[in-house]
Amino acid sequence: MLRADCRVASHRRAIATLLADYMQDPMGGAARPLTPHQRRAMLDGLAALPTSLVLLLFIAERPVGMAVCFRGFSTFNAAPLLNIHDLIVAREHRGNGLGRCLVREAERIAGEMRCCKVTLEVRRDNRIARKLYRSCGFSEGEKPMGFWTKPLPRKILNRE
Repeated sequence: MLRADCRVASHRRAIATLLADYMQDPMGGAARPLTPHQRRAMLDGLAALPTSLVLLLFIAERPVGMAVCFRGFSTFNAAPLLNIHDLIVAREHRGNGLGRCLVREAERIAGEMRCCKVTLEVRRDNRIARKLYRSCGFSEGEKPMGFWTKPLPRKILNRE
């Protein structure tokens, strides 16, 4: 396992490959993969964002797992937190403990950063991921929260 450097070409390829596969997975739910422009913007954005943390897992030099995380801040706890935004394991390697390895490494790094907690969001219909997260000690919390979203118009985001 390694911390990705989004400026390194081999890491960029691994991130793009795993994300593209995940987006096409039923649990990824994307209608289509990122365009080359969007892929470049995603990789450049991760590289430029000082709060991003990308963990990569390889087997025989092939990328098989990734956790994309972002450091945030808990106002209620007056301390940093780490959010696991994407947790991806290549389909043919699922069920072998790789997701658990990624979660545990994210937790270890969160501890080094003196975070008060690790957060994530998971689809309600993703039974397998929910089982993994529960087994790692995650829960919906004392007061379950929903993840809401509001897409912004393309012109605001300056997308092509």
